[in-house]
Amino acid sequence: MATTSPNFFEQYNKPFLNQALKRGDDVALGTIPNSKDKVIDLKTGSLHGNFAKELDYLVRNNYKPVNVSPAQWGTTFAPLRSASSFRTRT
Repeated sequence: MATTSPNFFEQYNKPFLNQALKRGDDVALGTIPNSKDKVIDLKTGSLHGNFAKELDYLVRNNYKPVNVSPAQWGTTFAPLRSASSFRTRT
């Protein structure tokens, strides 16, 4: 299984996250980015890989990871919701 497949997120990560969200599972991040530019290219709006797509998916579903503080959620993650045009890299 190639993790560099452009469909990897849609085929594997998204279904996994969908099931976790439906069950109400706690989601914890292995890495916590400390700024938006770690997740998206601020000039182009492109997401930086599958991890960024996962974060974007959680943010769009207003599903805060358990190991992200309310302050981090409000300053680093929640503003991603208001970005009008995320584009994934191809």
